[in-house]
Amino acid sequence: MLFIKRLIKESVSFKEQIKVFSSLVSKADSLDKIVKQLNKVKANFHITPMVLGNKKGRYIFWWF
Repeated sequence: MLFIKRLIKESVSFKEQIKVFSSLVSKADSLDKIVKQLNKVKANFHITPMVLGNKKGRYIFWWF
């Protein structure tokens, strides 16, 4: 989760060059902190759930 939070902070520097950023989040507990970080940098975001067999995950996309 720390990696994704750092990725969100660094993505602010590249918002003029890259339109959409994405990451895979496996733990649902991490989503609250990630959403809080996205709101902090004022990013728009979308969370897409993913199920592969018995594993659950989420893709998170954000843009500015």
